Formats: sequence, structure tokens, C-alpha cells
Amino acid sequence: MPLTLLGANRFSAPEIFVQKTSCVFLGLVVAGLEQMKIIAPDGRVAAMQENCALQLIPEQFQLDFRFNRNRENFVIFCRIPELSWDVVSRKILLRDGDLEAELRCVVPLEPARLPEMRNQFQKIVELANCPMPVGQLAARMILQGLLAEFILSEGHASGVIRSAAAHCKKCFDEDLHFKRTFRDIAREEQLSEVHLRRLFREAYQIDPSRYRARLRLMRISELLASTDLPLKEIAEEAGMKIVTHLHCFIRSRCGMTATELRQSFHRKTE
Repeated sequence: MPLTLLGANRFSAPEIFVQKTSCVFLGLVVAGLEQMKIIAPDGRVAAMQENCALQLIPEQFQLDFRFNRNRENFVIFCRIPELSWDVVSRKILLRDGDLEAELRCVVPLEPARLPEMRNQFQKIVELANCPMPVGQLAARMILQGLLAEFILSEGHASGVIRSAAAHCKKCFDEDLHFKRTFRDIAREEQLSEVHLRRLFREAYQIDPSRYRARLRLMRISELLASTDLPLKEIAEEAGMKIVTHLHCFIRSRCGMTATELRQSFHRKTE
């Protein structure tokens, strides 16, 4: 698979910024992130970045982020001709010959894996600035290994995903109004909630409640940005019985009210 390494950096300064990607960004957010929206070329939110997570962002995406003084993140700048954004599935497509994989923009990491991943990114930063060709070659080899993390997180490797976890994720992804409960899905699979939660974590490296909260925030962000629906109706669309739950949910994850979040979307389109 053709891959060109353009550069790599570690960032630590507090920053509030909006930028467009001019190449593929492969990154690791360690700490200090208060908010980052990853916005596709069509203007819709593709993902919400988290701390302790990998990111893979195609060209021509927009990043709207805020880091505090505890910031630590790495970004590898590269060109991958076989990587593209699919507007239908709203996932990244990565091709290698006759093989194709659908990937997500953000892959949360277990805290225990963070030191290992941080070391790999730090090594790429060092090698990318090495004048010797062998250093560049080594950096590209490590970079390909990091891309494999995104493939494995989606369960393309044999035996990674059990059918129950895959069914649970499918239910979450298709339940746009958040009507189905985790308990209902566990009952369908004839499993205890504890067992299904463990299978989901093993398959996707994220707790199912965190995964669903991420989907909920993406849905709310889309409705706030693209509609004039009253907050009460948006709360109902997001599976919340009362609007107070919507306010608490947004404030805990974005540090602002629902109205302020809507205004921030509208300011960017003016």
C-alpha cells in the first residue's frame, strides 16, 4: 500500500483553533482535550475526538478543537492514496489491492495501552526528523502498524468480533432515536448484561455505554447544526424524556449549554 510520510509532531501548547486537513492526519490524543469535532467535507460531524484515543482523518476534513494547558497529542502527516471517505457509510475506506476495510475516525484506547502507543508515536516523531533514509523507512513501518490498529478495532481480523458484540453494535448504529436498551439487546442474545458488555469491550475496546454516548452526541450535534428544532424535540429525538437531560448531557461533554453549542455551529456557517 503506497504511503508517504510528510512529517510528525508532538503538541503541548494550549490552543483553540479551527483547521482544514491538507493531508491525512494520523494522531494520538493523550490528554488536555476539552473538545474536538471532526467534520466531514459535507459539513456534518463525522466523529467527536476523545482523550486517550487514536484518530485517523482524511484530507479536506475540518477540525474544531480546544486544548487546555495539560495538552499532549501527536499528529503524523502523511499521504495515503488508497484512503478515502465514504459518504454513504460515513466511514473511512482503506484499500490494498483487492482488499477493502471500513474504518472509524476515532478509536478509543484502554488506559493500559496508552504508554505503548505514546512510545510508538514519539519514535515516529524522532525518525521522521532523521536525515538518514533508514530512519524514514523505519518510521513508515511503524506507521503501517498504527494503521492496523484501526483495522483491528473494526473487527476485520478473524475471530476478533463475536456475533453477539457485532449484533449489539449494529443495534446501536441503527437505533437513531435511541429507543432500544442494552438490557433488551442482551436478552435477545440470551446473555447477561455483564457478559455482553465484556464481549463488546473485547471486540471494540470501548464500553458499550461510552460508545452509545458518542453516537448520541453525534446525533445531537447534527440536529443542532442542521435544524431549528426546539431543544425539547431534539431531546426526544436523542431518546431523552426531558430536556433537562439534554442540557446535562451536553454540558458534561462539551462544557457549554445546548444553546451555546447550537450558536457555535451557526457562527461557523455565517
